Amino acid sequence: MTYRAGLLILTFTVLLSSLNGVMMRLAQDPEPWPAVVGRYLAQAAGMTLYIAWRSRGRLGARFVAMGLPGIVTSVCYGLGSVGFLVALSLTTVAETMFVLSAMPVVTAIAARLLLGERVRRSAWIAMAGSAVGIAVMFGDNAGNGGSTAGLLVAIVCVLFMAGFGVGLRWGRTLDMMPTIVVGSLIAGLIGLAVEPSSLTNMSRHDLLLFAAWGGLLATVFSVTFVLASRVVPGGEMMLFIFVEAVLSPFWVWLVVGEVPAAGTFTGGTIVLASLAVFAAAGLRRSKPVVPGVVP
Repeated sequence: MTYRAGLLILTFTVLLSSLNGVMMRLAQDPEPWPAVVGRYLAQAAGMTLYIAWRSRGRLGARFVAMGLPGIVTSVCYGLGSVGFLVALSLTTVAETMFVLSAMPVVTAIAARLLLGERVRRSAWIAMAGSAVGIAVMFGDNAGNGGSTAGLLVAIVCVLFMAGFGVGLRWGRTLDMMPTIVVGSLIAGLIGLAVEPSSLTNMSRHDLLLFAAWGGLLATVFSVTFVLASRVVPGGEMMLFIFVEAVLSPFWVWLVVGEVPAAGTFTGGTIVLASLAVFAAAGLRRSKPVVPGVVP
């Protein structure tokens, strides 16, 4: 796969993942734990079916082959996923995505320190421009339903999801698809441990919603994200979280009426313009990326 293909796949991935916020808001139960249980157990099932289809009877071997990088990545994904949904339940989508916008920088620094990966200059410029846009969005949403608890949980989520991104790059020569299954199971089991009655008390509406969210939507964007991680450096890969940060409040406003402040649109325009310039520069590159080398 080429770097250009990786960027295109990431664009498709974040378009799908930007629906996470609206899916959370569509649930009848406002508590986060049924969503954690339902969404991630369904995602584990969906990913297992996908891996089984690809492995042609060698399912167990695929899990064993992911090794230590896979174990670390799985744990980070599971804990980060729980943090994401809990943060969404405690504060606004806009505030959650504002905090998560730090993920590209945290991931880039960690990948540089741990893996020796370099990030293109255009990526740092795009991060800076996007950060300005997110700050504009957040500044206009400040005091609009946010909470300190939600903010703190989102910060923890950033640390674990940055670990997930670095872990995928660490194991990029391995098959890292099973990490999504294990991480999803970790998240789902944590939810069951906190609220054992999550499944038995779940309404039919929420059961179907979480099955579609985890078993279909999340499975598709997880597969594409892992594929793209093989050729796109960690910091640049997580840079696309800015697109999700812009689109998530928009979808929530459009579908469930959680009205964003005017600054959301201004800041969103800045973010998308920054990423458009970065993507245009990146699409001119068609050769596969050599880890640690910036052409």
